[in-house]
Amino acid sequence: MKKLSFFKFTTLFFLMSTCISVHSMEKDITLERKVGNLIIVGFQGTSPEMEDPQQIIKLLQNDTLSGVILYAHNIVNPEQLYLLTKSFYNANPKAFICIDQEGGAVQRLTQKKGFSVGVPRAEEIVCTYSPSEAQILYSSMAEELKRYYINVNFGPIVDLNNSESPSPVIGKLGRSYGNIPEKVVKYGTAFIDAHRQHHVLTAAKHWPGHGYSTEDSHKGLTDTTKTAIPEKELTPYAKLNELGYLDMVMTAHVVNENYDSLGYPATLSPRMIPSLLRRKGYNGVVVSDDMHMGAIQQHYSLQESVQLAFNATCDLLIFSNNLAAAPNVPNFKPNPHISTDVFNIVKDDVEQGRILLDRINEAYGRVIALKDKL
Repeated sequence: MKKLSFFKFTTLFFLMSTCISVHSMEKDITLERKVGNLIIVGFQGTSPEMEDPQQIIKLLQNDTLSGVILYAHNIVNPEQLYLLTKSFYNANPKAFICIDQEGGAVQRLTQKKGFSVGVPRAEEIVCTYSPSEAQILYSSMAEELKRYYINVNFGPIVDLNNSESPSPVIGKLGRSYGNIPEKVVKYGTAFIDAHRQHHVLTAAKHWPGHGYSTEDSHKGLTDTTKTAIPEKELTPYAKLNELGYLDMVMTAHVVNENYDSLGYPATLSPRMIPSLLRRKGYNGVVVSDDMHMGAIQQHYSLQESVQLAFNATCDLLIFSNNLAAAPNVPNFKPNPHISTDVFNIVKDDVEQGRILLDRINEAYGRVIALKDKL
C-alpha cells in the first residue's frame, strides 16, 4: 500500500475531523431549533413593541424561527420600517427578513409611503431597458431593501408569459419578462446580479411555472396540465442553475399531471421537485410559495400540507398569516403561533416515521448554508 504524504495525511485528517465536528454539532441542535429554521412567517403589526413582533423577536433570539415576510400592512413609512426590521436583525443577524419587491404591481415599498420611486413591471422593463440598464434599476431597488435590513427578495419572476392566454396573476399583471426563455434568463440574471451586489438573496419563482395557469392559486388549485409547455417553462431554472444564479427556488401551487399523475401541486408533490429539480442538479434551498394560499388550505389540512411539503424536499415553508392570501378560505384567521404548531406536527411525524429526521437535517443544512452567505 502506498504511503500518504504528510500533506495528504493532514488534509485527510482535517476533513475527517471537520465531518465529525459538524456531525457532533448537528446532534447537539434541538429538533425545535432545526424545524424553526425551516419556517418563515407573516405577522400583524408595525412596531417592535406590538404583541406579534414581540413574539417573533423572542423566537429569533432563541433561533427557533428562520425569519419573517413583510406585507403592505406591516409598512407605514421609512422610519417605522427601519425600527421594525432593525429589531428583528438585532434579535438574530442571520434571520431572513423577506419581501416581495418585484416592481410593477407587486412591490411593498412604494413612493406613496415615502420610499424611492418604484421599478416598472417586468413587461415594461423588457420593452424599455436592456438587461444592463435593468440591472442598474434593480440595483437601486436592492440597495433600498438592504437599507431597511431586508435580506431576501422573492424574485425574479421567471414564469413565461402565455401571450395567447395570459395568466391572471402573471401575464395580465405584466409580471413576466416574456415568452422567450433566453430573454427571461437575461433579465432574471440582471435582477439577481443587482441584488447580489448588495448581499440580498433572491428566489426564482414560481417553479415549475405559473405563466401558463388560467386560475389564481390564492383562490384555489390551478391546473396547467393542458396549457403548460414543459420544454419552455422549465428552461429558465435549468439555465440559471447551470450559471450558478439560484439562491433559492420558490415552488408554485400548480397541478400538472404531465409532471405528477397523482395530481399533487408542485409544492407538495413527491415526484416533481425530486425528479425535475433535484435530479437535474439543483441542490439548493427550495422555498414554498405561501402555504396559507387557497390552493393549499382548501384541499389539505395543516398537518397534511406540512408533511407533504417536507417529504417533497421543500426546505423552507412560508406561512403568510395574510388574509389577502386566502380570499376563498372560510373562517381563516392569522395564527401567531403557527411556527409552534408546525414544530409539533413535524415532531410527531418524525416520531411516527412519517417524516425522516434525515430529511429535516438535510433541509436545515441547506438553509444554514444559505444564511452563511448573508
